[in-house]
This record gives sequence, structure tokens and C-alpha cells, in this order.
Amino acid sequence: MKSVTRVIGILLACYMAPVRADDPQLQIMTEDFPPFNYLEGGKLVGVGPEIVHALMARMNIHGEIRVMGWKRAYNMTLNEPNMVLFSMARIPEREGKFQWVGPLMSVTDYLYANANFPQDNITRDEAKRASGILVQEGGAHHLIFQAEGYENLKPYSNI
Repeated sequence: MKSVTRVIGILLACYMAPVRADDPQLQIMTEDFPPFNYLEGGKLVGVGPEIVHALMARMNIHGEIRVMGWKRAYNMTLNEPNMVLFSMARIPEREGKFQWVGPLMSVTDYLYANANFPQDNITRDEAKRASGILVQEGGAHHLIFQAEGYENLKPYSNI
């Protein structure tokens, strides 16, 4: 299978007003996305929060990181000023929409099939003929596969 490599980065999205480190209205959000950021015993853990907390300390930003569903956090970041959202795949469809900071890390994505699928490795062309591909609604894979003409996507929401 041909893998797709993308960069997952922190982003700052500011349309109406510039984001400043001393802005008390700065809101920082993420999603539950193990192993990068996830809740464990009610506490946000993972490499993403570790890096963001270090950046917050360095910039003297105080506040909590809110964990919410991806689609809601993404839309808030697009439409409201002074929003910070991490971790997000940096893909061409999103490039001009945000002020990017990072990257946090690089990842390689793969397609997975259940045990009933007739082969171990699936190509992207073969994936187009599958009965369905589960993708996070509004997530990077959803946008990438839509742009590539996949008609068998099954979006889900983690609201």
C-alpha cells in the first residue's frame, strides 16, 4: 500500500484579531486522539499536551486545554478569533486557513481492513472499490479521500 505521510502540527487560527501571548481570551482545544492527546483518569496526557503545556509556560499563557469533539473544535477554530487547536494534520486543503506553529510530529497513515478482507495489503485504488471506508467526519482522511474522488466514505463524528 502506498502510504501517505503528513505532518501533524499545532495551529493558531486568528481571523479577526491577532493572537498575543498575553491575551486572556485565548482558548486552547484538542480532541481525544490517542496516543497524541487523550484523557486518562480525567487528565489530558500524551505528547501533544506535553509540548503545548511547555509552549504555554514559555509564552506565559495560563489556562486549561479543553477536550471536545473534532468537528466542533475545528469549526470553532475556523469561525472564532483567538482559538488554538492541536493536533491537526497539515494538508493542502487546510494550508491557507490557519496560522501554523509546529510541527509536533510526523506520522505515516495506513489503510486497515477487517479479517474477512481477502488480502493483507490494500492499495488506494482497491480501497475505492471497498464497500466502505470509515473516516472521521471533517478529518484529514475525509478531506484527502474526497479530493481523490472516493465515493465510499462512511464519516463518523466523535462529538
